[in-house]
Amino acid sequence: MHNTKISHALLEQMGLLSTLHFVDTAQHIVPSNLLPNPGLVHFKLQASVGATFEAPINDLSPPRVNQPPIPFQPWWNTPILKGPTGATWSRKDLVLYQTNKEGGAHLDPQVSDDELRAVERESFGFRFTDHTGTTKFLNGPLLPSIRQMMFEVLSTLKPTIDNLP
Repeated sequence: MHNTKISHALLEQMGLLSTLHFVDTAQHIVPSNLLPNPGLVHFKLQASVGATFEAPINDLSPPRVNQPPIPFQPWWNTPILKGPTGATWSRKDLVLYQTNKEGGAHLDPQVSDDELRAVERESFGFRFTDHTGTTKFLNGPLLPSIRQMMFEVLSTLKPTIDNLP
């Protein structure tokens, strides 16, 4: 889906990127809310295991189920994750961070990959308390967010694939 002058997205080559409307399951950022927003994921609390971020897949609250599909550019570029300092990231930022975090090309200089790394490591600063004490979440929101994006992409493409000859 990442389309640049030298990297041509497969969906663009198929003539679909500008015509598809993408399923949007994000809990959108409310500017007046000062708390972090995990965007695409939710918390799962299990007393015997701990707390994790999880891709809800189809297990969504009614407002997230009933959002209308949106064109690719706003789906890809609109911030959907907000960290504890107020920094935000779009689906594009999350995917490019994940693909580049082990080396290779760098992200847009306006996106703080150091801060996203901290959000991932510190799990938004959220803590889980059970009978053993207080611990961090067992994972960060990045990989579950990417899993949820894949659910959105597959849900978007399913009608097109079902109608192929």
